[in-house]
Amino acid sequence: MIAAFPYLLQGVGQLDPQDRGTYLADLADAAAQAALNVEEVWWNQLPLEVHAGYDRALQ
Repeated sequence: MIAAFPYLLQGVGQLDPQDRGTYLADLADAAAQAALNVEEVWWNQLPLEVHAGYDRALQ
C-alpha cells in the first residue's frame, strides 16, 4: 500500500478539488487499516508526519 501511495495521490490530484478530500481520507484510512491489520507495531513505527497526514485527512 505504501509503495502505491505516490501513484494513488497523483490520481487523486487530477480529480475535481471538491472530491479530493473524500478520496484522500479513504486512502489514508485504507493505509492505516492495512498497517494495523498486518502488525500494529509497524503503524507505531511510522514517522510522525505520516500520523499527522492521516489525522489531517480524517478532518
